[in-house]
Amino acid sequence: MIRITTTPKKIILDSSGNPGRKGTDGYSGSSYSSHGSHGTRGENGQDGQPIVFSLSSDEKNNYVHVKVGDTECQLPLGDPLADIEIMANGGPGGHGGKGGDGAKGINGAKGVSATRWSAGGDGEDGGPGGNGGSGGFGGDGGHAGHVTVNLNSNDTDLLMLMSKTTLQGGAFGAGGRGGNGGLGGKGGDGGDACVWFEQRERIVHDHSDHHHGHHGGGHHGHSHVEHYTVTRSMPGGNAGRSGQSGMDGNSGSNGKNGLNGNFRIIVDKDKAYPEKYNLSLNSIQQVESDDGIIEFGEPLVANNVTFKNIGFMPTPTQPIYISVVPNEAIDFDDKNTLTLSTQIPASGDLTLEAPLHFRVKETKYIPAINTTASLTGYLQLDAKVSRVNKSFETISKQTIPLSIRYPLEISTVSAPLTISKEEEAPIVVALRNISTKPVGILSSHPRLLEIDLSLRDGIHSEQIVFYDMERYRSGTLTMPIIEAIPAIKPGESYYFAGTLKFNEDAPAYSKASLSCHLQLGKLNQPTTEIDHIQRRDFELQLSESFHDNPESDVLLVTNHDTDQRTVDGWNTLASQFKCAPMIWNASLYAGFNLMQKHQNEKNFMEMMRDKVIVILNNEMKGKYSTNYLDSAELYMAGKYSNISTYIIGPQCNLAKKILPLSDMKPLQEKKRVEKKFAFWNKPGANDLKNKAEQWCRRLEKQNPDHRYVAYYDFNPEKKTSTCSPRSTWVLGGIEIRETLNQSQSHIGFRKAYTHDAKHDPDEIDCYATIKLLPFPKKLALLEKAMNAFRADIIKKAILSDLTQELLVYGRYKWNGLYTKKKLIAALANLKALSEYQFIDKTNLRDVLLRYEYIARRLPTRWDIFPISFFCRRVRLKNICYTKINGMVKQYFSKDIKPLTIERNRLRTEWDKKSRETVLHHFKNPYQAHLSFDTDITLNKAREKEEIESYRPKQHFFKENRHAFRTLDERAACIESYKSGCQFT
Repeated sequence: MIRITTTPKKIILDSSGNPGRKGTDGYSGSSYSSHGSHGTRGENGQDGQPIVFSLSSDEKNNYVHVKVGDTECQLPLGDPLADIEIMANGGPGGHGGKGGDGAKGINGAKGVSATRWSAGGDGEDGGPGGNGGSGGFGGDGGHAGHVTVNLNSNDTDLLMLMSKTTLQGGAFGAGGRGGNGGLGGKGGDGGDACVWFEQRERIVHDHSDHHHGHHGGGHHGHSHVEHYTVTRSMPGGNAGRSGQSGMDGNSGSNGKNGLNGNFRIIVDKDKAYPEKYNLSLNSIQQVESDDGIIEFGEPLVANNVTFKNIGFMPTPTQPIYISVVPNEAIDFDDKNTLTLSTQIPASGDLTLEAPLHFRVKETKYIPAINTTASLTGYLQLDAKVSRVNKSFETISKQTIPLSIRYPLEISTVSAPLTISKEEEAPIVVALRNISTKPVGILSSHPRLLEIDLSLRDGIHSEQIVFYDMERYRSGTLTMPIIEAIPAIKPGESYYFAGTLKFNEDAPAYSKASLSCHLQLGKLNQPTTEIDHIQRRDFELQLSESFHDNPESDVLLVTNHDTDQRTVDGWNTLASQFKCAPMIWNASLYAGFNLMQKHQNEKNFMEMMRDKVIVILNNEMKGKYSTNYLDSAELYMAGKYSNISTYIIGPQCNLAKKILPLSDMKPLQEKKRVEKKFAFWNKPGANDLKNKAEQWCRRLEKQNPDHRYVAYYDFNPEKKTSTCSPRSTWVLGGIEIRETLNQSQSHIGFRKAYTHDAKHDPDEIDCYATIKLLPFPKKLALLEKAMNAFRADIIKKAILSDLTQELLVYGRYKWNGLYTKKKLIAALANLKALSEYQFIDKTNLRDVLLRYEYIARRLPTRWDIFPISFFCRRVRLKNICYTKINGMVKQYFSKDIKPLTIERNRLRTEWDKKSRETVLHHFKNPYQAHLSFDTDITLNKAREKEEIESYRPKQHFFKENRHAFRTLDERAACIESYKSGCQFT
């Protein structure tokens, strides 16, 4: 039976067969040991029925007639939505039914329990499980029906209406799964054992030696009756065996797939075809522009467009219209449509006699900012059969890529990131012609071509001036600086260059945001209208020059991303120091180094002794300020010049900053280590590693303030063998190297930002900077504190040093070789505190009382008991008490009561907290934000190959590198910047 469904614009002819029904599932076994029943076979799918229909046209009434038997339907002729869908599929076969599961076997009965007179009986065996039923066979899929369409040769274009024809044989039905065999019954438990107790008695004689007679006779001792219990039992029975499980049922076989149907086209009753015609784009000449560049807005032509009939019958007699499909990159005027009026036989081809004209659209996305204006467009053709208004889908899916861009492009702007007021910034931007023809107003085809320089943002336009190559002032950037380019040859490059200079009234750390534009005349009006096709942005910062100030204790390392607010913040922070920080801009001088000599013939190693360097270490064009330093520079600065470094940035490996490098002299020459081993043992690397760590610990006990790193070179070598059962081995060598001291921090790090240097300093930065200063300078700052807030930060830094010193010398419990006199001399911070002559004692009281409390909490409970006299931490506490009491008498002899109140307050605040919490807080009150080199533990020995090699870097920073003394020097510098122009 053919089912016909019609709508105003669609006809569906469907003769598909129905699917076969699924087989019935088998029943599971319902009682012990019964078998599951078999599943039944799935039904076969029904066959699709043949469809025979005819197509004809009625041009007078503009209809297409579809006739099936006595039924006739119609569709509008020429409506692109008119559609005929045909289905004659075979029905899918039904799945086979599942086999039923076998029942579980019956459990065996328990055996009879034992009695005093009989043993227990065995349990019965379990019954067998039932077998699973077999699955039913799957049904076969139905065969698809055959379809025949009849029409005359003038109506073959109507075949385009048949959008979808499916003649698919039905899929097979899957065989049913076999049922699971039932589990065997559980064997019965054996009968229980029987246990009982019986009371017995026996006579026991007591014998005494002094009652025996002289001739072997004599009197017997006393006798008594003793009662005891005897345990008796009868064994229980054995458990029965479990029954055998039933067998799983067999799965049913799958059915067969149905056969696909055939499609036939009968033309004029005597010509038969298995499929209709179909067009494909066979070839097309490469689409090119006369200058080698396909440009936005350019008219183009496609030549030698050839189509091929990949179908099985000739194309219709009606004309086929060839056009270009408009899209985001391509535009097409319908008047340029071409016509195929000749039939193309099956497997034949035909080439358009005329070129196909189209146009590339203008782009809306100009100027291209910091990139090149380019687009990959796609040329897509359309072949439409005229009368039915239907296109060939194969051609519509074929696309030809077109690379669209302009014939000219400009590079990135090569310029310094920052300059001082005394300097000029060279700027260079390159322009190149990538076409095959000259471009410019004086070329054979005149076209406007300009580059301009303009100010976007940042400062007032009057505050920055542009100078051309001859050093003539072209003016401020109130209006763009425009340079017209007469002509540029194919493959040639042109450079727009000059210098920029800030005026005297421009504030420091101003940042000018600038742009260079490439302007090109429009294709259709090349001498009267112009487009901004490309823009390259860049920034220029005005920075302060470096000035050495011996009175300043801080050097601030900035870069081109540092703004005025950040610098003002550091100036305010340093207000409690002697003066504002010195500033070194790593971008201004293209580098940062502690060893290179400056114009004053000094280097930072000399200028910054006993001072702090603060590095704003944000990323700047893929580099950090610390990248300019040698691998051991910060280590040497702290070790030999007492220079501390505070790094604020995204990352810093403190451990690598303080490890001695290979070119540095070890503390002692390499020692060879020997050790005896039993003849069946061989030495391992851990034997040498453990020895190296022992030596480190021994040295640290002897010199608590020093830190050591041990490196070992495991290279075992057996000495000459002897008759001894123990052999002597040379394990290898050990080197001990000294790193930064433990009681004074030299490198601090704060993870504060990742992308820019706009980090406003806060109390954490203030604390870190003061913390890294030498201890005597902290005491001097305490008296000059501007307010209670600043004083509190300075007190925290002082107490941190005092706490750190106590922890270093109190690391080991026992006094050892450290006498009291030697320990007093070693406590440098305590000595400096006690000897400093305070004029203003306002903040001193808090320091002394908190230090007193810290010293009280230094010993553990095990240090105090039972022999505290030999404990170093107890001795440290007593030394601190003596010094503190002396200072209290000196400065606060008349203020005893306030001291007592403050001591009680401290105990109330801190006594409930653990010793470790108290000491860690006072050592680093901002430990969640800051880390110092003294926090790094170096107690593990390292292999010799882990010693990092010293990698000295070339010192290349240059002061006043853009302050030109002559025009030749200026021109040479501008020329050097040309290599920085990149086309991306």
